Amino acid sequence: MGGVKWRFFTPEQEQEIIARYVAGETQKAIASDHGCDRVTIRNVLVRNGVQPRRRGPGLREWPDDVVREIQDRYAAGERQADLAVEYKTHTSTIARLTEGIRHRDWYLRNGGRTKVGRYTALLVRDDDPMASMRMAGSSGYVLEHRLVMARHLGRPLTSDETVHHINGDPLDNRIENLQLRQGKHGKGVAHRCLDCGSTNVEPITLT
Repeated sequence: MGGVKWRFFTPEQEQEIIARYVAGETQKAIASDHGCDRVTIRNVLVRNGVQPRRRGPGLREWPDDVVREIQDRYAAGERQADLAVEYKTHTSTIARLTEGIRHRDWYLRNGGRTKVGRYTALLVRDDDPMASMRMAGSSGYVLEHRLVMARHLGRPLTSDETVHHINGDPLDNRIENLQLRQGKHGKGVAHRCLDCGSTNVEPITLT
């Protein structure tokens, strides 16, 4: 694909990349969102100890949209054997296509909460507005700090919006400890009104 081959990511962005990949999204899809090469996303995964899913012989012929559909259906609760019949393939092939994808029953049995790197992720229902692919992967999990901010705003976050923990504690997801930012951030900067000091600002399009 085109775009920038190498790109620097902040620790939080790397954790969000990992969360999306663990939830079932492909390296190609994540790379497309970030405008970089798939190898860059793979390097982020490997550097953080995440084993990329193997694509064995015969799997490369499956279109990405079909693979995503199979993974989503499996994560939502369908059996590998039933999917194999529908897609006219072997159960072992479906098992390889869904390798690393947790079945929804597993998540429900484990209380709907899990750890993703330094962060907490929560399971959201399929009919939840925050269950969109921008917020949740095929597993239905959303990073808790992003979910808290999205519910506070009343809308899903976009892929270029990040959420900063003001006190540096990635497990303190109280809304008063969270700050919405645009794009990558580290120590970075925050915007406030020079006259009143308010941080209640929003971008507007100039005409």
